[in-house]
Amino acid sequence: MTIEITRVQPSDKKTINAFYKLWEQVFGAEELEPKSITVAAMNGEYPVVYRVYVAKDGNKVVGVIAGGMDYLVDDQNVLMIGYAATHKDYRKQGIQRTLFNELVKDASADSTKEGKTLSVITSEATEMSVPVWGKLGLMLIPVNYIQPALDFDESTGLPADGAGEAKENLMLGFLTDPSNELISKAVEAIYRWSHRWPREDFDSDEAYAAHVAYVDRFQREFDALLAVADISFGLPH
Repeated sequence: MTIEITRVQPSDKKTINAFYKLWEQVFGAEELEPKSITVAAMNGEYPVVYRVYVAKDGNKVVGVIAGGMDYLVDDQNVLMIGYAATHKDYRKQGIQRTLFNELVKDASADSTKEGKTLSVITSEATEMSVPVWGKLGLMLIPVNYIQPALDFDESTGLPADGAGEAKENLMLGFLTDPSNELISKAVEAIYRWSHRWPREDFDSDEAYAAHVAYVDRFQREFDALLAVADISFGLPH
């Protein structure tokens, strides 16, 4: 078996349909953002470019990982992992590790081109995927972490009907000396990337202000818990 790893181009509709099908099999269609948003992010139509890498066995997509890189602090960047999945018949063969390493390698190289350093890798993990990310060098942050809503009402700035918060497992990998400050900044980057909408998406300044206040509340609550948490950074990184 020969597995080929490639970065997916936004024009490659066949491969995009294939990895979306794999995501739906693993996560369920209701948990995924619309395909059009993923393609737009891959095209660079959002502040953070979405990078998607797939593993193929011949023409069959058997693994996929996606993520975006953003500013962390000073001259450092953070790589935020999105959805990652492996076909059930190809698990425990190191495919996800290979995809992860390729994503990290390219993000690190791009950070260097920007005159920056890739310092932190983040992932919002399910209970089932915590051990997987742990094997890849990410540590579980023992602080209550809430994922804010992903969809908002343009007229009120608050979560849309049916949208709401979810408790997640926050996992981080440090490529530099770890600290609580970097944890906080990584969460700030996640919220900025996934949950903060721009002003033009809302009908009024009041709706936008309500939206900002909603998202900021989760950052404040996380930082308050982080300040009193006893976190051991003894894990290798």
